[in-house]
Amino acid sequence: MKVFRRVMLLITLVFAIGLAMPVFADSGASDGLKIDREGTYTLTGSMHGSVIVDPGKGEVTLILDDVTIDSAGAPAIQAVSGDALHIVLDTCSCNRIKDSGDNTLKAALYTKVDTDFSGRGCLGITGTCGHGVIAQGADITFNSGEYLICSRDSGIKANTLNLNGGRIFINTESGDLIQAGKVNGNKALLQRSDATDVCSICTCCKG
Repeated sequence: MKVFRRVMLLITLVFAIGLAMPVFADSGASDGLKIDREGTYTLTGSMHGSVIVDPGKGEVTLILDDVTIDSAGAPAIQAVSGDALHIVLDTCSCNRIKDSGDNTLKAALYTKVDTDFSGRGCLGITGTCGHGVIAQGADITFNSGEYLICSRDSGIKANTLNLNGGRIFINTESGDLIQAGKVNGNKALLQRSDATDVCSICTCCKG
């Protein structure tokens, strides 16, 4: 794993035995970060590039703690293998992920594994190339947290969308709020919004 001179993004890997090893990535790095083993990772700071989750098997948890990820030409977060991806918003954290440029996967967050969102912070997802979130043949679950999804096309595209908790605001230029084969839970958690900054909907930011 590369250690860059200017430290802006801190990733902490928590091993099964309980040890933690900090790894640093530079905000100017264009090759992003690859996670190739299961475990729990805390992301904080800012970076340019894509976070690729590819453990092969097992589950990965990403704890977002005031992180900003801006990726040109690829999703800001993409999960290509594993059994599950858990995205946890640290308490009162304000997080942002965004894609830009020629992103052929057409989403700011792209996943091929079942992905769930939880926590007591907020997350802004900006898909300038297409959708906000795409789950390719996989399910998306919202359990808690606050979310603003801004996209050119649909906000969320998934096999099944489970709405168990949280507040999800979606601002689309065109297309539907969601595209899903099946929606479970409370559809009232989804709201159309004109907001463009996640802090405008985040109760922690307002408090």
